[in-house]
Amino acid sequence: SSSAAAPAVGSGLGSTGSRMPSAVAWCSCPTMCCCSTAEDGVTGQSLGGDALGEVTFAVVAQTCYGDKLMLMGSVAELGAWCSEQGVFLSTTPNTFPVWTATLRLPVRPGAEFDYKLAVVRPDGAVCWEPGPNRSMSVSGDVCVLSHFGESTLTQRVFPKSLADSPCSSSMIVWEADCRSTLPGDSLCVVGSDDALGAWNPDGALRLTTDADCFPRWYGAVRLAPGNECISWKFVILRADGSVEWEHSDDRSVDPAQQDVSHSVQLCRTNFVESADALRGDSFGDSDASDDSLDLVMWCDGSDFTDHITGCHKLMFWAGARSMPKSAGRCEDAYFFGRSSLGVADGVGSMHWFKDHGVNAAAYAAEIMEISESALTGSSSSTGGETAVRRVVAALTAAERGATTFGATTAVLAELSGGAVGVANLGDSGFRLVRGAMDATAALQGAVPEKLHIVCKSEEQQHGWNWPYQLMRLPDSLGTIEVSAWDTAADCDSYKFCVYPDDLLLLFSDGLSDNLYDSEILEVIGSVIKQELAEAGGVPPLRSDTSRLPRPDRIASALALAAKRRSRDLSAWVPFCEKAHESGYKSLGGKPDDITVVVAWVVAQN
Repeated sequence: SSSAAAPAVGSGLGSTGSRMPSAVAWCSCPTMCCCSTAEDGVTGQSLGGDALGEVTFAVVAQTCYGDKLMLMGSVAELGAWCSEQGVFLSTTPNTFPVWTATLRLPVRPGAEFDYKLAVVRPDGAVCWEPGPNRSMSVSGDVCVLSHFGESTLTQRVFPKSLADSPCSSSMIVWEADCRSTLPGDSLCVVGSDDALGAWNPDGALRLTTDADCFPRWYGAVRLAPGNECISWKFVILRADGSVEWEHSDDRSVDPAQQDVSHSVQLCRTNFVESADALRGDSFGDSDASDDSLDLVMWCDGSDFTDHITGCHKLMFWAGARSMPKSAGRCEDAYFFGRSSLGVADGVGSMHWFKDHGVNAAAYAAEIMEISESALTGSSSSTGGETAVRRVVAALTAAERGATTFGATTAVLAELSGGAVGVANLGDSGFRLVRGAMDATAALQGAVPEKLHIVCKSEEQQHGWNWPYQLMRLPDSLGTIEVSAWDTAADCDSYKFCVYPDDLLLLFSDGLSDNLYDSEILEVIGSVIKQELAEAGGVPPLRSDTSRLPRPDRIASALALAAKRRSRDLSAWVPFCEKAHESGYKSLGGKPDDITVVVAWVVAQN
């Protein structure tokens, strides 16, 4: 994809300041690379050293069925940038989306090596995570926690010798969002186990953060083998010595449930700030799973939403902008609400059959109308149906219930608890953007640099400019040969966690064919900077929607930027790149209908 980046080999100094191997060349083939020994003999060589450290890589990665996650680096133990010798991480239905791999690497404190993550598709294509290479050094037995595609600044390394516990003990890693602290305060985990202070805040596990990661906090602890379910909750130790307990019931973690093949449990959740947000539901109550924010993602075998506790409910605050192409009517359609979004892009070539009653615009609008009704008209708490199943079911219902004739691509999204499910058929798509309202970055005027795409869709194409699509034709066209009939069952589905101030974009290909991901982020950043300037430079906090940039304003800016690019006859756009990859010549923007739906993730209260 256009936003992914292969390892920055042969590129001098990366943004992390680490030295890149100067004599490694990356081949144009997406499934392999060629490497040679660097002049100083470091690249492609073993780390060396006598002592070996046990390094567990734990990566949160949302992948599709059949994908594999690979780790590759500049040293021999990580394949020396050769994909055929890369290290594959593993996951299970019980631990997904956390992938792990444990390696024995020579201990060389201070001697950094580079590495990077990539998703290997079933067809062998390698999709590198965006951004610069990651880097680290081995100083002992450690666990490295990271998120695929996120900034290397959020990478965390935890020593496995925590609390001097036995090697067979369970390692629990906390990743929490908390905006309630002031300079000098500490966010802590206190609980019934001695390693968590035995309910004494003075002995609690102190989480850490910094200017790059705030409001995200991290911490880890080892729990002795044989421990049963342990109760815990968050506390804030104020700089003045006072203690503030979160307003929630006790939470729990069960080390005994840990998958023996995956030595890390990841607890991803939020500090509950206000008693007003309490629902009174007990921890693990499935009825609470679709209505609350506090998402705990475990590697112990449970689904995301099985462990959601009551706190701030989340909703979408959305807006949209649709702009027609220069000639002809707009054949896009969309909807948005508090918990669901949708975009459909009617296939323009259907106008050749208008005399037979075929109307792509009407068909796209009907698909969106039925989908919206299906998502808003059914309860999200019946039978534990997940957001992914619901959006796929909604698209299926639209396909079966449509009475008009036409063809369209479609993308649907639903927010359920702290997770979003997406169904995407064709070349419409979505992007999940994070870092937009980072307070520190905003005050420093560095918003565009902090923005990054956490999760994105991949286009479904039968061939160049031939996207998957729903189609319904009248009997009068029964003699027309259709090379491929796609159905809702052919859609790609996605599921990912969201936090307040995340920004979700749904769009037709009029946006993605004319703007690269980096340009989309630039437009969003410019709108945020302008809003901050108008507000006196004070960033919004705690999802204060009265001070967030209006979503329709962001949608309009994106649609207008794509429209301008579509009229540039000399522009090199993603559509040109895709054409050249398929053997066609193309230059200039792509005239098309452009629809963008933008949704902030915010707390309902």
